[in-house]
Amino acid sequence: MYRYLGVFDSGDDLPGTFTVTFPDVPEAITQGNGIADSKEMATEVLELSLGLYIEDGKDLPPAKTKRAKNGQRIEPSALVQMKLALYEEFRKARIPKTELAKRMGIAKQQIDRLFDLQHSSRVEQLELAFRVIGKTLAISVQDAA
Repeated sequence: MYRYLGVFDSGDDLPGTFTVTFPDVPEAITQGNGIADSKEMATEVLELSLGLYIEDGKDLPPAKTKRAKNGQRIEPSALVQMKLALYEEFRKARIPKTELAKRMGIAKQQIDRLFDLQHSSRVEQLELAFRVIGKTLAISVQDAA
């Protein structure tokens, strides 16, 4: 599961605002009005920032920071988490996108969309992608933190 620590700092200039940063994803910085808005903005900027790693063909940053004052765990949506896991498994498999597309019987452009965190891919397509690289997509339900 991809859960990154977001650090919420209250704005001295604007009461009720919070700036959110991520020690493990330094590109991800945002601000919101109140905690709820700040969490929503934090999730959005985290997903956008992780998407940049994928666009650049880089490894995803590990979520290694455990605690921080005013820290809260932020996790991307379930669909984004599936795409992040697929990206990591795809990189481990060391096959080109064209080969993945061939194994799936689809066009390479569709592979690009599977890795696009802003694109709403179908779960069936993700399952097939995992399957052709020798993996199974498993979903679990856990108690809320």
